[in-house]
Amino acid sequence: MLILLFAALMLLASPCEAQGAGTAGPQGTAYVDLAGNALFGATLNGEVFVGPQLAMRLGFGADAVTRTKVVPMQAVVLLGSGRSRFEIGAGVTIAREKYSGDWHWNGTKAFASGFIGYRYQRERGVMVHVGVVPLMWTNRKLPWGTIGVGRSF
Repeated sequence: MLILLFAALMLLASPCEAQGAGTAGPQGTAYVDLAGNALFGATLNGEVFVGPQLAMRLGFGADAVTRTKVVPMQAVVLLGSGRSRFEIGAGVTIAREKYSGDWHWNGTKAFASGFIGYRYQRERGVMVHVGVVPLMWTNRKLPWGTIGVGRSF
């Protein structure tokens, strides 16, 4: 239900940005994050910009070792101007554990999530970000590095 609500918000926000008079900057990004929310895996992510420095993110991925599936959903704020920016994200990651006993919980559970790091993004082109994600769904709740590569449009 939460995923559907978030997806509807992203779809509703997108046309508003596209219809703005003379708005500059990307309207969205699509990218792959290695590690990060998926620990030893990857997530495929999409963002829709709802303002010049604010985007809504939705992703899907899995940990390659434990097969835990994750769905990160975040509000992303880009600070600064130009192609190089400071990036901060906050939201929730829904994780699905298949009762394997790998973690301190089983089933499907939502955990607080975030991102802090650096983003290089062309207006309509390459997007790269590198940073730290707090892994609240693991046993140790440790910060974990991530790198993402994709394209803005």
